[in-house]
Amino acid sequence: MDITCRPMRSEDYPAVKEIIAESFAQHVGDNPRALPLYDQEPWYDPDHLFVATADGRVASQMGVRDGTLWCAGAAVPAGLVGAVCTREQYRGKKIGSQMIRYASEWMAERGLAISYLHTSAARTGFYGRLGYRRAVLEYPRLVLNLPALDLSPSDPHVRPAVVADAPPLDALYASCYGRATGAWSRSIPFWERRIQQIPKLWSRPLTFLVAGAAQPLAYLAIEEAEGAGTVQEFACLSGAEDLAASLIQQILKGWQNRGFKVADLAVASTHPLRYLVDTLSPEDKTSYDIVFIRVQAEEIFLQSIHPLLEERARSADIELTISLWGTDRSFTAGSGKPLHLELQIGDLAALLYNGRRLPGLYSENGIAATPDDSDALHHLFPDTGAFRCSLDGY
Repeated sequence: MDITCRPMRSEDYPAVKEIIAESFAQHVGDNPRALPLYDQEPWYDPDHLFVATADGRVASQMGVRDGTLWCAGAAVPAGLVGAVCTREQYRGKKIGSQMIRYASEWMAERGLAISYLHTSAARTGFYGRLGYRRAVLEYPRLVLNLPALDLSPSDPHVRPAVVADAPPLDALYASCYGRATGAWSRSIPFWERRIQQIPKLWSRPLTFLVAGAAQPLAYLAIEEAEGAGTVQEFACLSGAEDLAASLIQQILKGWQNRGFKVADLAVASTHPLRYLVDTLSPEDKTSYDIVFIRVQAEEIFLQSIHPLLEERARSADIELTISLWGTDRSFTAGSGKPLHLELQIGDLAALLYNGRRLPGLYSENGIAATPDDSDALHHLFPDTGAFRCSLDGY
């Protein structure tokens, strides 16, 4: 076959919709309004989508969003990969691998140091062969027993968000989530569509509620189903924490009055408003999953993360030397007692994203430390509580 990878064109949308409907039938069935609007969603614009043609026919598609991956406050230029899918008749012909390589060249041209993606368990081998390394992601879930809560909110002037609220909501999100997760999704058009509950293919529409007299100072993104409520996002401006506390209590009280038994809150361990939720004594049912990271621009990546490693090593009185397997590169950070690490550069990225990956690397013989000092390693690579908001991604 003559296979060509190229940027998507507007005229490719019908073929792309067919491929997505075939490859993600369950998601399309769960969110039937989304696919017809696929070509109207800014997230799926041709500037960030690629296709592969086989003998002139569109056979595969994928997306890459350029943005930032935050690794414990260190900003790393990154590309979010998603919606990688191929027509059934063309699968097994290495088209997907060619698409990933093509996307890597696109990311390299834009100076993106890391490629980042979520996938199903069935696809882990495919991405592993392409150089992706496993990292750990937190799926925050705090469960509240609503009938048992004693709630007494003051009136925080709660109202549904309107399209004009898009700019302040963007600022609120940045205030609470800005350096805690990846920054790819959020733009004013993104907010305008989400406020109007226009569906995106892999995320359900949410209701946005805001509090604040003149303009929004706090917001919640919620969904309701079968007598239970979920808070997917919770944010406020600095200084408006009391308003945020009253807002969430108001919403919970409303659910309580309507006979809801349970509320789930997707508030991560590192969320700046987590302390407000902890006062409600939630049951923590947070779970963890695997995401995949590949370093594709070593120099940019090392420049991005070296200040963070320098700070951590100095605070622990460690002179850290890291040798990168598969290369002739090594570098040092900090000063004090010597600690020498050997590992792949992708695994270094995974550890900085979330040190919760460290035990897994040890069990897989993916890291060597001399001396083997677990306290020092946990100081260098702490659990950062890395997570992703439900609306961020494909």
